[in-house]
Amino acid sequence: MNTTDKKEELKQRRQTLMNHSAEVQELVKAGAYPTINSAVIQLFYKNNGHTEFNTIHQWNKAGFRVMRGEKGFPVWGRPKHVQQETDPDENARKFWPLCYLFSNRQVIPETEVTPANSTSHETARVSA
Repeated sequence: MNTTDKKEELKQRRQTLMNHSAEVQELVKAGAYPTINSAVIQLFYKNNGHTEFNTIHQWNKAGFRVMRGEKGFPVWGRPKHVQQETDPDENARKFWPLCYLFSNRQVIPETEVTPANSTSHETARVSA
């Protein structure tokens, strides 16, 4: 996959997450879910046996490894403040990066790890 394809896939994943976020916004405001991320996970990602979601680092700390080739589920990361390029004097605005979570169906215990079926967090590249 070339750089242009990767950028386009990332753009599509961000747009899908934006659409999901818009769909659950009223539920979060009504108090049905504590955050947009928790609502997206519950309503869109928890299916087909995907029940527990963690970052790659959290899975590694718990003694699991993400299987090679698995793609993460996008959620919103912590906002970053970025300066507007058009007006440097303007207040910084928030940029919400994507964060990727992996489910219980995408990991294996460390005891079952072989070079062919997993990747370590040091060399992992999240497939966007």
